[in-house]
Amino acid sequence: MTGTEDALLRAVLPPWACGAARDTDAPPDELHATETPGEGAGPRRRAEFAAGRWCAHRALAALCGASPAVPRGPRGAPVWPPGVVGSITHCAGFRAAAVCRSRDAWGLGLDAEPAAPLPARVRTRLLTAREDALVAALRLRLPGLPADRLLFSAREAAYKAWPAPWGQPPPLRGLNVEEITARPTDPTTGRCTIRLPDGYALYATPDGHGPPHRCAPPGGGVLHGRWHAAAGLLVACVVVAPGCRPDRTAAGGGQGRSGCASST
Repeated sequence: MTGTEDALLRAVLPPWACGAARDTDAPPDELHATETPGEGAGPRRRAEFAAGRWCAHRALAALCGASPAVPRGPRGAPVWPPGVVGSITHCAGFRAAAVCRSRDAWGLGLDAEPAAPLPARVRTRLLTAREDALVAALRLRLPGLPADRLLFSAREAAYKAWPAPWGQPPPLRGLNVEEITARPTDPTTGRCTIRLPDGYALYATPDGHGPPHRCAPPGGGVLHGRWHAAAGLLVACVVVAPGCRPDRTAAGGGQGRSGCASST
């Protein structure tokens, strides 16, 4: 990582995570045999996919000294090696990946967006009334930043951080961004909190083994992240802390056990 891409990732990643970024696409010949963008992908999508895997390989090499294949899962999400969680993102002028060991986080979500307001139709469809009020407040506190895009990026990162053992994530609109703050000395970087929908049932299988049990995420359903804006880009990273609190009153829910996959 160098220059702007490096600064953007360093500003949002926790110290125990590794990342890599680039500002252009990568040649498809850098891919492993099992890494494919899916049937019907055109040249642009193949190059974009290759750039994301290029970043993923280098992030993995920095984390664990190897760069194994990162195939595409059934829903299109990257399938990381055992003991690793991470995320890939891309937008115009920025492609990046971030990874960490699952003992440090159950989920790590990364999202990059152009620092421009959301199209009106997207904002109407995706932002809640609570978030509309937050956007209005942010515009006064952070003039010059597209507050609606910042909320959108934070929520996208939270969605991508959703741990696979928790099953299907809630609707994207259901992930309410509750707060965004900026550093007093630097209005281009700060923190965000995202709350899961009230009453949303989580069915986790810790470590991928044993029967699923109903649980709640650490922190009472609130996820935390960081954001940074520079050079016409917004980047957000959200972390799901390790551990899972079983709900023993849930019908059919067992006590289960918390933890994370062993690292490699």
